[in-house]
Amino acid sequence: MSTEQLVAILEETIASKSLTMLSLEDNNFEHVPPQLLSKAISKLDTVILYDTSLLSEQIEAILKKANESSSIIELDLGLNNFDSIPIELITKPIAKLEILRLADIDLSTEQIIDVY
Repeated sequence: MSTEQLVAILEETIASKSLTMLSLEDNNFEHVPPQLLSKAISKLDTVILYDTSLLSEQIEAILKKANESSSIIELDLGLNNFDSIPIELITKPIAKLEILRLADIDLSTEQIIDVY
């Protein structure tokens, strides 16, 4: 999908009163504003953004929103680059979520050590 299409979907997600799950894996989110992305996911219970070329700012905004949200129970951010994301942002949502999928997220050696 194009950036314009992704933005339109996220804007409709924000406006929706009934949508609970959003799966947009295998799309390029590189040019989608982080604030729009985090606002859109805040109302959902399941968010799948596997292999979406997320930028660090977007990942940070999503993780912060997941930590604040009372509705998100499942989050999949696998196959995105987490090497510059502070480990505390990665671990904080774990206590709130039922399912957190982070397959193939390319953690740095420092991040792996910090987890343990």
